[in-house]
Amino acid sequence: MDDSKYVINQLLRFDSMDSPQALGVFASLSGYYLGGRAEQVYRCLTLRKGKAIEPLLAEGARSGNLECVRELGQEFASPSSALDGRALCRGTQDQTAFLAGLVAEIDSGRMCSNDELAAIGR
Repeated sequence: MDDSKYVINQLLRFDSMDSPQALGVFASLSGYYLGGRAEQVYRCLTLRKGKAIEPLLAEGARSGNLECVRELGQEFASPSSALDGRALCRGTQDQTAFLAGLVAEIDSGRMCSNDELAAIGR
């Protein structure tokens, strides 16, 4: 299984998890660049979690991306050719914009159906 499929399969496990601890772990993943399709899966799952995860995303936008750099090191905050010029650890501006977009979609009532998630996850 290639890395992208592995990440997607791991993300999909969060679909049925809604405990506060699981939501916290899932929200913390927003600080990492997950890759093209995995980012779409993350977005879809976030919309499915909706208002339950929104406060955690808002807190992540305020506090910045501390976990990724703390866990992996500052060198992962630099763009990488292996990630199409993206950094594995999102910068503060990128993190804030990413989370603000997710919160705006949740607030607008945007949903992600089972069919949409299945299509993205394939």
